[in-house]
Amino acid sequence: MERILRRSNWQPGLLMILTCLAALALPNWMLFPTSAALANGTAAMGIAVLIKTGNVTFGQSLPLCIGSYSAAFLPHLVGINELFLGCLVAALTASVISFMLGMFLKRYSGIFFAMLTLAFSMVLYGSLANVSSFGGTDGFSVPTPSLLGYTPSAELRPMAMLLGIGVVASLCLHLTDRFWKTRTGWIVKAVGANDIRAGYLGADTRRAVWIAIIYSGALAGIGGALSSAVVGHVTPEIAYWTRSGELVLIAISGNSAYSVAIFAASLLIEAMRVTSSAMFPYTWQGGLGIMLLALVLLLPNGMDVIFKRIFATRRGRQGGG
Repeated sequence: MERILRRSNWQPGLLMILTCLAALALPNWMLFPTSAALANGTAAMGIAVLIKTGNVTFGQSLPLCIGSYSAAFLPHLVGINELFLGCLVAALTASVISFMLGMFLKRYSGIFFAMLTLAFSMVLYGSLANVSSFGGTDGFSVPTPSLLGYTPSAELRPMAMLLGIGVVASLCLHLTDRFWKTRTGWIVKAVGANDIRAGYLGADTRRAVWIAIIYSGALAGIGGALSSAVVGHVTPEIAYWTRSGELVLIAISGNSAYSVAIFAASLLIEAMRVTSSAMFPYTWQGGLGIMLLALVLLLPNGMDVIFKRIFATRRGRQGGG
């Protein structure tokens, strides 16, 4: 059963079905954190791609911020405020930036890769905070985008935005699943397992890492566009290193053979954030830290533990029957 699920592309359909059920069943106040979790999961999925190369980035907030600002400026530049078009522009802009940075970053690995990506993101943060035309440290507001020409009312906006973000997240999940089945995807996994051996076998390891950086940046850009649409505001804080740390935590917590686990981890962490702020309104950061510590201790190998237990239970039932 597990082997069949890995071969079939069932994950995007499952994510879209669950998103539709959430949009219909959840109250309005829960739709916003759910939409934010899907946006964060899309960006964190890019970190999961880089983790397969053996590298961890602490600068994912850079393409995330680039995508947010690109989508936010689109209505001011061309007069079109469309969610899907904004995601496309954000993906292209973030990909171009990641392409240029990847020419330099592909030569490094390990702690050097992590620190360099962190440095680039902080340079962007400092630059945006001091540019008044971009709103400075206050940023600027983002109008509510339309969905294929449909502009939802204030009452229907949370539901419509969740459905639109679910479509984009499911599409990104489908593309990521297809990416792992390509030749480059297999090389990326080989680089993470043993880059020296992969090089001896004739694989262009630097090129594979470069492509992974570009694709990771595109996912982060889309996640940034979705986040700006949900929040309705962009600030340089998006490029701050703590934002990258949050995405790294989601990617590590969602560690699994199934990419959809990234979104499960993102929803779990967002639920912890909402619960902590409600239970500890003045010290919610401490409460969130305790919850995250419990998550790491209970699931040291990420969501992969849960999936393995589910499939082990199914195999046990089939064997017993």
